[in-house]
Amino acid sequence: MPTREDFSQFPSLSGWYEVSEYPIELEPSGKGCVYIVRDISDRRLAEMELLRQKQYFEAVVYNSPVAIVILDRENKIVSCNLEEVLPRFVDDRAFYYEMLSEFLQNSQNRLDEIKNTIEHRDGKQLNFLAHRFKGMAANLGAEKIARIAQRLEDCGKQNQLEACQLAINELEMEMRRLEVWFRGMKSEPSTP
Repeated sequence: MPTREDFSQFPSLSGWYEVSEYPIELEPSGKGCVYIVRDISDRRLAEMELLRQKQYFEAVVYNSPVAIVILDRENKIVSCNLEEVLPRFVDDRAFYYEMLSEFLQNSQNRLDEIKNTIEHRDGKQLNFLAHRFKGMAANLGAEKIARIAQRLEDCGKQNQLEACQLAINELEMEMRRLEVWFRGMKSEPSTP
């Protein structure tokens, strides 16, 4: 079993490679390592293509003028566009925008609370704060933000706070995207 795996590109080679490191015992000098390099270019290209297709699909769904709901295999709603979210707000777009605006205005304070909780290594409080953030985001139809908050909630439940930084970075990036989207939606003329 490798002690470390890494995915790299080498300047003199084209493509992507997986490097696995295996420690070995050598006589009489002591310890050494064996490195195994495997070409994973096809897998890496396939992953990049899947990501591109996912981003395209999300753009189509979230910019569609009709309701689109995405269900998982258990028929639970995984994602939806604005037209599907509006009934939660009595089909009142202005009310939805007001609630979303409030969410965005308070989000930095909530994110700071979450970061502070991680800094103080309080998994139970992280679980609570991330759960609350997830619920607010989900109610507003911000499913990607809700999924990231779910990851933070899970980190809090399992008290694995060292794994949180990537999720925090993603959450901040998605919040910025939501703000940009919101500014664009507010500037659109309203339709009956």
